[in-house]
Amino acid sequence: MSEVYVITKPGILKRKDNTITFYSKSGTYPIPIESIDAIILSSEVSFNSRVIRFLAEKGVVLHILGYFGKYYGSFVPQLIGDGSILVKQAFSYTERRLEFAKAFVEGASANMLRNLVYYHKKKKIGEESIIALREYKNKIFKSKSVNSLRGVEGNIRRVYFKEFDNILLTGFDRRTRNPPKDFPNALLSWLYSLLYSFVATGIVRSGMTPSIGFLHELYTGIPLVLDLSEIFKPLVDRVFFKAINKKMITQEMCESSNGGIYLNRSGRIRASRLFLEKVNETVWHPELKRYTSYRGVLNYECRKLARSIENGDRYVPVRI
Repeated sequence: MSEVYVITKPGILKRKDNTITFYSKSGTYPIPIESIDAIILSSEVSFNSRVIRFLAEKGVVLHILGYFGKYYGSFVPQLIGDGSILVKQAFSYTERRLEFAKAFVEGASANMLRNLVYYHKKKKIGEESIIALREYKNKIFKSKSVNSLRGVEGNIRRVYFKEFDNILLTGFDRRTRNPPKDFPNALLSWLYSLLYSFVATGIVRSGMTPSIGFLHELYTGIPLVLDLSEIFKPLVDRVFFKAINKKMITQEMCESSNGGIYLNRSGRIRASRLFLEKVNETVWHPELKRYTSYRGVLNYECRKLARSIENGDRYVPVRI
């Protein structure tokens, strides 16, 4: 499987001969363009139209994150997708929106539940939350509208995030974003931003558009990215728990800016490595009936959703 190249340093991207090279103060880094699927930029990086044209020729997706991890958008080569799936995706938004939205919430809650059950066995915590989450989970398919479904989802997340305070050695007050208000939220926001980039790549390579989703509103700009990411956030949360509890990333790797707390460059580099290690970890996939990486699971999930949209099949999210 092709790799994803993450750039966290300021510098310049240039086309040199038949490849792309990244120049920074710390050195010169040729990028193996033939073996990568996407590039993620999370610092001040300059490039010109020659770079964009070359990425388009090679089918490489370019994601732009802000310095602190905010997802701003992606450059997607025109050669990805023939447009036919987009018509059915738009049709599904009007005719099957609640069906897909329920599937995303159900899949996300099932994977959250797996995390809580694991830590209940390991640390004997969260029994009441497990019971409550299961009760809310049973209400998902009784929802009559997307708005009422969001209410159920909100209660599920409230119960789930409550247990973070018991799981993390640092403690966890509450989930804050835009901006994150403390070190744990800074780390979690950065990891989720990386997830969004990976999900966006899988979506466009499956012929879909990130701009038409089902659970999240269209005005978010990338609702389908946010929808599918809900299923995989519990996987990223495992990276988050490990990074903090084993002190792989610490408070000292943060900085304050514009009223928020964010990972500094060393923190982002360390967090990105931990994230990449997790998504490249190999697991058994019961539908594929073979071992694949978590990134392979994610990409297959995007293709499975595209088939459901195209063929009218029921979409059942993966359990991870």
